[in-house]
Amino acid sequence: MLPFCISLSALILAVVLLLKRAFQIRIHHSKLPAIHDLLNPPSTHLSTLLRARAEPNLRLVRAFDLHNTFVSPDPDIHKRFAARAVHLLRRHTQSFTGFPDATRDIASESLSHMLAGGQPVPYDTFIQVTTLRVITVTLLEGEIPVHDTDAVIFVAKAINELWVLSKTCGSMPPGRLDAMNTHLRTWLPQYEHPLDFIVPTYETMWRVVAIAVARAHADDASLHAFCEYIDDPVDAQFQLFAYDRPSVEAFLNEVLRLHPPSKHISRASASSLEFPLSLFSALPWLPASIRQKFTPVDVADIQAIHRDEEVWGGTASAFDPMRFHPSRVTREQKLALLPFGYGPLRCVAYKEAPRIAAVVVGVILEALAGTASPYTLTCGAEVGGRDGWDDWAIEKRTE
Repeated sequence: MLPFCISLSALILAVVLLLKRAFQIRIHHSKLPAIHDLLNPPSTHLSTLLRARAEPNLRLVRAFDLHNTFVSPDPDIHKRFAARAVHLLRRHTQSFTGFPDATRDIASESLSHMLAGGQPVPYDTFIQVTTLRVITVTLLEGEIPVHDTDAVIFVAKAINELWVLSKTCGSMPPGRLDAMNTHLRTWLPQYEHPLDFIVPTYETMWRVVAIAVARAHADDASLHAFCEYIDDPVDAQFQLFAYDRPSVEAFLNEVLRLHPPSKHISRASASSLEFPLSLFSALPWLPASIRQKFTPVDVADIQAIHRDEEVWGGTASAFDPMRFHPSRVTREQKLALLPFGYGPLRCVAYKEAPRIAAVVVGVILEALAGTASPYTLTCGAEVGGRDGWDDWAIEKRTE
């Protein structure tokens, strides 16, 4: 019987491979009504929404051994994760006036330690280290000793590496995940699975910070706006358009529009999941990475809607924070700005995350761009993303 079952399983898998070639199983949606319907389908139960989100995220279980709501269809897990996230955000907001000083200390320590040897430091490495430390120490209420900088670099690089590898069927580097968790559990002993909170916060935040600093450091108007915000981190200052310059909020909105942290948001196709899932339930030996490859997926193309000239006009591909000035931004554009998703599963930090990022950006700009700064930023030809920063560096200013 066993050889027959194996042969039948192989036959079924072969059929699936043929179906994959014959039918498109990733359908992209790039217009606003379709994206809204996909992310907020009418009359759909929360458990169905969670299942549709979890299925395409199986790759993150394989890479990071996550247990949070992003990879689970369980409403109870969602409720507990969201409640803890909201609690952390509220505590952080309550002490927000002290956040710039705490971030200054972290950025200063990172710069001093990383440049102690006199050699230039890769720009993205500095941003990753500073962002990871800020999130761990301030938002997640952990502790990272200054002398652990090499360990922070290792964790930051490993997260980036495993994220990229998660999109392939390749094997994960042996021991990498265990080594990461060893460091994280030392810094965050109150978390059973620290990566459940580190991955969704740090992995997106550092790239937003890196891009915003890269675009603002040579722009005096934007530089002043960020520096004024960290001196007075209140909503009125965050939203202030002064002297024909963009507000900090507008600047970050434009960063998030042109460089959305999640370019594509995937959902398992409700209309076509039943057959593949019933098939895969008969193949328990099939790895999650393979199962995911053959799961029909609908994709909300966030990058496409953010650059749609029908929505944003002929300058859709240009960086122009002033497009968000109240006299210019349209209702459709407000609805089409979707960096944090849409509907019931929108990121719970959609309001707080830009303000946190703004402080980190402001502090780094203050450290690197001021005339009295002991550091210089060497810029590359283009602004990077998760990669693309090879020719960017920070070094001590020469006398």
